[in-house]
Amino acid sequence: MTDTGLKCISNLGELSDLELRGISNITSIGIKAVAVNCKRLANLDLKHCEKINDSGFWALAFYAQNLLQ
Repeated sequence: MTDTGLKCISNLGELSDLELRGISNITSIGIKAVAVNCKRLANLDLKHCEKINDSGFWALAFYAQNLLQ
């Protein structure tokens, strides 16, 4: 999985659960695409995705209002 793959996934507007645990090729760019377009996203697992920086998490905080804590 790469940022390009996440951009494709971001076309799934009804997506509510996404597990990306341990994927080393994704960055904040791909995460932002998912956050902006997947409005129903409630569960997201990003454990050990080390290339995601603060801008990706800010995008999630701003756009993904349905994420559960």
